[in-house]
Amino acid sequence: MYFGRIEHVRGHQGIEGNEMADRLAVSGCYQSSRPEVDWNARRHDIEADISAESARRKTVRTLESQAVQASQTSEVYFGPILVC
Repeated sequence: MYFGRIEHVRGHQGIEGNEMADRLAVSGCYQSSRPEVDWNARRHDIEADISAESARRKTVRTLESQAVQASQTSEVYFGPILVC
């Protein structure tokens, strides 16, 4: 299996690919770094979203069940119940 070859290239010898790599490295030194992600806070946010969605779905199921029960009794059922 052949993956390519590694070849030593002397720096600052006018080889365009090497010169471009040098310019990119220097420009990268002057860019501001991205702030570190607070993974614990991110996990907390995601878990809160999941919990809220779970509670919303449980409410919808409960309301749907009540609507079915109401339709099976003498009560009047006015259509689907929307929960936003």
